[in-house]
Amino acid sequence: METKIFPQDNSSVFIENIPCPFDNMARKFNKKNFIPNTPCYSSLAYHYFKNHLRTVHSITKLNADLIYNAMKNYGTISHVQFEEDLCEIK
Repeated sequence: METKIFPQDNSSVFIENIPCPFDNMARKFNKKNFIPNTPCYSSLAYHYFKNHLRTVHSITKLNADLIYNAMKNYGTISHVQFEEDLCEIK
């Protein structure tokens, strides 16, 4: 039995982690926009990042998508304009 872990075209497979944006930056939010479980210093694989935002920090799906795209493209969420309440009410 043979298991191939690299693509046959010899292109590289690169898995990069993305830091949770709610580290010390979370202190900027007041009690009205409280983000649960902050500050957070996790570093996550891209495929788990949105799930982390939703389950750990209760971020809405729409805002998790906005944050994911901003972190992937720019490495920061400083320019993100949130469309609704940041967190889901539980």
